[in-house]
Amino acid sequence: ASLAEQLCIAFDKGDTPYYLAEYYPQVAVEMTIAQVWEIFDFLQSMVDLSSKKKRVFNALKKANRLNASEEKRINLTTNTYELDDLLLPLRPNPRSKGQLASKKGLVPLADTILKQEVEGTAVEVMAEPYVGKDPTLSSVKDVIEGVKDILAERFAYDETVRAMCREFTYEDGFFEVVPKNKKDPQYSSYLGKFIPVNELTKDEILKLMIAEDQKVLRLKVGVQLFRITELIRHHFITNPESAGFDLICEAIDDCWLRLLQPAMERDVKNRLREEAEEVVTRRIVSDLSKDFQDENKRGPLLMVDGSKD
Repeated sequence: ASLAEQLCIAFDKGDTPYYLAEYYPQVAVEMTIAQVWEIFDFLQSMVDLSSKKKRVFNALKKANRLNASEEKRINLTTNTYELDDLLLPLRPNPRSKGQLASKKGLVPLADTILKQEVEGTAVEVMAEPYVGKDPTLSSVKDVIEGVKDILAERFAYDETVRAMCREFTYEDGFFEVVPKNKKDPQYSSYLGKFIPVNELTKDEILKLMIAEDQKVLRLKVGVQLFRITELIRHHFITNPESAGFDLICEAIDDCWLRLLQPAMERDVKNRLREEAEEVVTRRIVSDLSKDFQDENKRGPLLMVDGSKD
């Protein structure tokens, strides 16, 4: 604990890992400079995360939803995705399909269907009183589509569902590699295949992502649609006999395909890239450390760091 506190104080003061390794005996004895750099990188990532934490605090305060439990949770989290999931429902897109449908007065019907208490009544019958409430609601079909949009967005904003889907995509997702030039031999082994994410090495993942950065290929992340929608249904559906069961199922499918899947692809690719870069960086650090030790044995060594000002 004392060493951890010492490192945090040194980080706040602006001391470098090189300085610590040279002038802090406890650090020099117990840690390698590579370990100190890892800790400093982590502390810097927490500094970078603090601005997002402030935005979440302010948004929760404005919505009168900030309590001691949420405040502690935000302070302690090191996960940027958790903060995103908290912030998203507090700042909905005013031009989204669900928000536009809400402005047309369809929220009460969406609430009723989501409660799943009504049985033995067709959704079309429940929708009839809302026809004509807005110029765009000229038919029962328009009303039902609007309600579906509201439900799809509610499902997509659900913090637990987003966390579940993100983890499911990470654990059970697959890559589809679509090269710009399908005759390119270096990507021929990937063509026409759905490759489980966990079967690729970190080096392969990084190689493919760099190729995507260079617009050489498109790297798609997918999951089995049946399994992911069943996961979401299990979370939301409490009464399969309710009048809105089919509509809720349709909204869940729309929620995944239109709203969640693109976000999960982005988040999972970012996570995989960070992990791959960390593995490769550690390998580079290990090689450089060996070179440093070998050079240091030969005599005085001048080392120049050009990575920062």
